[in-house]
This record gives sequence, structure tokens and C-alpha cells, in this order.
Amino acid sequence: MKVECLPLITVGVITLNREWIIGYMLDSLFSQSYPMEKIHLVVVDGESTDRTVDLTRNKLKNSNFSV
Repeated sequence: MKVECLPLITVGVITLNREWIIGYMLDSLFSQSYPMEKIHLVVVDGESTDRTVDLTRNKLKNSNFSV
């Protein structure tokens, strides 16, 4: 099937102080076989006091996800 014909998928992630796992979760999403340009990722953070937001931004900075 052509990539253009595939539906856009939205992945929603809600976080709060999850720096210990957010990288693993994003790596798992990166490693799947669905085209990244067809995935819209929404990350909602509940005012984390750790490095969750920074780690997420750094991981996604050079990705092909629609963020």
C-alpha cells in the first residue's frame, strides 16, 4: 500500500515526572513499522518537575513525526 493512502494515526501520551521511561516509550514508537510521517504525536505533560519535557523535546527534535 502506498504511504499516501495510509491513514494518519494520532498517538496521545500523558506524562508527569516520567523521565525514567519517556525515552524508552519514544524509542519504541520510533522502531515500529508504520511510516512516521503518518503519525501525529501529542504529548501532554502535567507540569513535570524532572527532565521529562526536555528529554521528550530532544528526542523529537530530529524525528519525522508530526508533532
